[in-house]
Amino acid sequence: MKNCNECKWVSLTEEQQETNRIDHVCLKYEIRVFHRSTCPSILHGFIYPCKQCDGKKFEQR
Repeated sequence: MKNCNECKWVSLTEEQQETNRIDHVCLKYEIRVFHRSTCPSILHGFIYPCKQCDGKKFEQR
């Protein structure tokens, strides 16, 4: 499975979200993407692909 945190289509990386607190969005499909944490104080570098892409349209940043 590809990590959308490293994809050029993700609106912002996990590192960029630390200061913004804006949701991650797949810009190719205009769908919000998530990491598995439900605790906002824990940072995770792995963002899961949306169903439409499933990591197949991944393009390295």
